[in-house]
Amino acid sequence: GTHALQVCGQVGMRVPLYSCAPGKAILAHWGEARLKEWFRGRSLKRFTETTLSRRKDLEAELDGILARGFATDRAEGIEGIHCVAAPVFDEYRQPLAAVTVMAPIARFPEDRFEELGVLCRAAAGEIENRLNR
Repeated sequence: GTHALQVCGQVGMRVPLYSCAPGKAILAHWGEARLKEWFRGRSLKRFTETTLSRRKDLEAELDGILARGFATDRAEGIEGIHCVAAPVFDEYRQPLAAVTVMAPIARFPEDRFEELGVLCRAAAGEIENRLNR
C-alpha cells in the first residue's frame, strides 16, 4: 500500500474464526451439527469492544451472513480494522477459504461494506469456477 498506515496479514497467520470476516464467512456455512460441535466447551474471548463474545450474538451474525452472502468484521479482532469476506466453496458447497478485504476504519467505513462484500462474493465465485471445472 501507499498509505502510512497499512494492514498486513501473513501466510499461516492464525486468528480465531469468530473474530474475523473470513472466519465468520466459513463458520456460517458449516451447518448446524458442525457448529454445535465447534461451540462445545468453547468460550468466546473478547479482543475488542466489538468482538462477538456471546454465542447468541455470533449465531445471529452467522444467520445474517447466510442471508447477505458475505461476512463483516467491525473491528472485532483488531482494533481499528474493518473487513468483509465471502466464502469460496468446493464442488459440494463446502467452504474451503475466503476472499477478504481489510483496511483501517478511516479508509473503510461501514457504508462500503455492501459494495466490497459484493465484490468479494464475485471474486470468490470466479475462484470457485476455476477450482470446480
